[in-house]
Amino acid sequence: MEEKIELILENMYPENNSQKDTDQQKKVRLQTKQPINTAEEKEFTQDEVRHIVEGFKDKTAPELNGITNQNVEIVFQAIP
Repeated sequence: MEEKIELILENMYPENNSQKDTDQQKKVRLQTKQPINTAEEKEFTQDEVRHIVEGFKDKTAPELNGITNQNVEIVFQAIP
């Protein structure tokens, strides 16, 4: 199980190297530095994320990156 979590984390959180950013990645990096200051852009609570993860269907195909709903559930249980 530990190996699976490590694999998921490697895919979900790749190396953070701004020198290799594409134009789109540069835009995203800039957007993440802007403060969240509107009612529409408030941060998710842990309970909100838990509610979504618990509502995942068990028997769905993985996304294009190979990550399944079950993988997300395992990671959330390990690192809520």
